Parts: sequence; structure tokens; C-alpha cells
Amino acid sequence: MKKSTIILVTILILTTLLVVIGQMFIRGRTDLNLSNLLPRVSNKIPETESLSSGVKTGPNVEVTVDFAEGTKLTKKINARTPYDALLQVVEDKGLKVEKKEYKFGSLVTKVGNKENNKDLSWTYFVNGKPGLIAADRYLLSPDDKVGWQYAKF
Repeated sequence: MKKSTIILVTILILTTLLVVIGQMFIRGRTDLNLSNLLPRVSNKIPETESLSSGVKTGPNVEVTVDFAEGTKLTKKINARTPYDALLQVVEDKGLKVEKKEYKFGSLVTKVGNKENNKDLSWTYFVNGKPGLIAADRYLLSPDDKVGWQYAKF
């Protein structure tokens, strides 16, 4: 390999490193800890399925369930996961929740008489951000705002 090619590759690598480091400082990030960017995950499936079987308590959160017809339920509760939160809010109103189990966790398929279909489905949000993992695997933190919506996917 020619000496000029080695010098050019070295300059390119150094320039790239300087740009990356510069971006970190400009954004005020001097660490490389990405854990705060990833969702809090539990690999253990919660043991409980309904209030009657005793949903375990968790942090205090605010939950809103939107049924898409102007009907919303909002409540402050203690829940470990968005799934636990949904169970507590709707079962207080006598509604049932149905789900389907997958390797990645549970998928809510029906709440009351609102069932997933080709146009509408149940999705959850935490602090305005859509859930990236199954609702029974996301671990809530104190004062999180959980939203469940029956809406277009």
C-alpha cells in the first residue's frame, strides 16, 4: 500500500472521530451510556393476569384509556407495567381484557367490546412515546403517564 493512501485513510479516520466527539460535546453528552435511551425491560412475564388474582403494586402512574368514541377512562394507580395499568383501570369498570401470547410478550387484542381488526388496534404509550416492547415487559417508573388507545395502527 502506498504511503499516501495510508495517510489519507488515517486522516479520514481521525476526522470521523473528531466529528463524533464534537457532536457529543455539542449535545452536552460526554458519556457513552446509552441505557437511558432504551426502554426499561423485564424479561420476566408478570405472574398476574387480573385484579381478582392480585396485580402486584408498582410505582404511582397516571393512566388514560381511550376507546376512540369520545369515551376515556383516566385514573392514578400503582402499576408495574402498562399491561397491569390497563387491567386495573378497565376492570374497575367491569370490562375484560383479552391478549395473545408471543415470544416477545403479550399483545392486547380486545378491551371490553373493542377488538383489534384490520383498521383499529390497541396500542400503548408511556410519556407520549409509543411502546417499543410488549406492554407486559415494559417497567414503569414513578409519575409515568400511560396511555392506551384504540386507534388506527
